[in-house]
Amino acid sequence: MNIYLTFLTFIVSPVTTIASELARGFNDNINWVTFEDGKKLSHEQMKPLMLLIHKSWCGACKALKPQFATSKEIEKLSQNFIMVNVLAQIISYASGLLGVR
Repeated sequence: MNIYLTFLTFIVSPVTTIASELARGFNDNINWVTFEDGKKLSHEQMKPLMLLIHKSWCGACKALKPQFATSKEIEKLSQNFIMVNVLAQIISYASGLLGVR
């Protein structure tokens, strides 16, 4: 029993860390996925992709973050989308993949 619990803790911890890293403070209870996974899941599940793009220095982003992080309504609505959260530094790569100029 102790071995199983130790192993389970080891497996769950990295997943929690990854989910938190993808949330970037914009609500850990939302099922955030990477951009690459989001494109695939959106196609497979026929769900729209919600792409949240932000900068760490952006005033509007800083104002939005705590509202987004605590909103139960956004959490509920997020279940209708594939949720992707990226920093704007990544967007040039992402826009290339989407064919956006």
